[in-house]
Amino acid sequence: MSRDFTGFLQRLQGCAVSVVTWDHARLLGTLESVSDDCIRMTGVVRQDSHETGGWGDRLLIEDLLEDRGNQWPEIIIQRNVISTVTLVDESRRSNVTVDDQEDSSLVSPAPQVVAAQDEIKAVDDVIHASLDSETVCVEIGISLIELTRSGGPCGKSLFARMTCERRCMEEKLGFQIHAFRFSSNLQIAKDQFRILIHGTEVCRGTIEPQKLLAIVPENTPTTIDGDRISEPAFGLTAVWIDSGDRTEAERQGCTVVDGLSVIITALSYHARRQPEELLTYDAVAVGVDLLSKTHPVTVSNLIPHPVSLRSLYEVLRCLVAERVTIQHLLPIVESVARHVEHAESMQALVACVRKDIPLILCGPHTTESRNFPAIQLSFDAAEQLLKFQADKHTDNESPRSIFIKEVKRLSESMPTKIPPVIITSDSQREPIWNLFRRAIEDITVLSTQEISVIRPEILLTIDRELLQPSDVNAISDNATEEIRVRKPR
Repeated sequence: MSRDFTGFLQRLQGCAVSVVTWDHARLLGTLESVSDDCIRMTGVVRQDSHETGGWGDRLLIEDLLEDRGNQWPEIIIQRNVISTVTLVDESRRSNVTVDDQEDSSLVSPAPQVVAAQDEIKAVDDVIHASLDSETVCVEIGISLIELTRSGGPCGKSLFARMTCERRCMEEKLGFQIHAFRFSSNLQIAKDQFRILIHGTEVCRGTIEPQKLLAIVPENTPTTIDGDRISEPAFGLTAVWIDSGDRTEAERQGCTVVDGLSVIITALSYHARRQPEELLTYDAVAVGVDLLSKTHPVTVSNLIPHPVSLRSLYEVLRCLVAERVTIQHLLPIVESVARHVEHAESMQALVACVRKDIPLILCGPHTTESRNFPAIQLSFDAAEQLLKFQADKHTDNESPRSIFIKEVKRLSESMPTKIPPVIITSDSQREPIWNLFRRAIEDITVLSTQEISVIRPEILLTIDRELLQPSDVNAISDNATEEIRVRKPR
């Protein structure tokens, strides 16, 4: 703990406080003493945690002479598990039992305690609020608390399913992700949930705990009764139905899920859309520590010079943004070491590193036949897409919309339903990816120099003629230039 936080705790001695641990256990009681490695609280009267165990193993409970339910006479908490300590109003201090003959001044706050409280109230909240800076947080309304604990049809609580989702993302992305936080929020509607990334709301939805959500396929007529809503993850049309109507909804082609699955799907969708926001310096440091155990000579000679943790973090962040798995750090670190001193910019450094790791880039897309399905984008077609980003064609006639339609059509015909890899020239790779990263889910764009070791299976070649609008009255670029330079008669 920092020295500022130690001083903050010392000023709170004798006051009622709320302590939240890193495992989201919330304890209310009186802070009696502060030492270098722990704090001591008495009269702990409430423990409000949405986790299913785990945190209690790291708490030392003393003088536990009888079963007191959610109350403890005294509790000692290790300092390294504390997330937040907040002052509680003086009127909510733990009651002190005294005899009638004893001096009533024993229960009155000492002058130094009152002065400390006045000083604390004048201090900006950032002192202790910044100690709980989670990356991803799921907040729910109070009417959904029982649903998240019961676990719904699958029997797993929301926290357990969040943990499972986070571990799946770690395996997919290749780095350690900070634990997702789960808490209730009285400031949102009681039947709502919202997802925040770095404190910014990215999704909000409404859950009906006693019902199921029937997601209606696109362009499919249904006769399901109920108010139609927009599913919070993909924006699909959906209807809340009773559990007895599930069979009929599935017969009409709907996908039926429970309320917790709606929350988990939205969490997974929005967290996976921006994986670079989940990567931290701590995660990179953990990866480097693991690499030092298997390749100590490499790490000792390359880190921190010439490869600083900051440079490695920036390169990895760019790779993660394009859904590149960074579990195997060794070739990435070696490539950064070769180019970091000569690269003119971070963009140039990332481009050099990508050319050195073709197996990492192509591996996830490679089939059993040692090739991967791909779409070849010609140089002229890529130039046309980049040139007409803001063209005057209607949405159905623009080169961009034609390209998206062709990619989605080909993706739907593939067994995995995942868009094939798009191959283009080296100079056009990054602009093309930036142009379509939001329009096409799970898009991967590789340059011809990044696939040198694996043979692509070209499913479709997109050239300039394919991207021409269907309007027969459209004038070609050459005709337009001819009209512009033609002399008036």
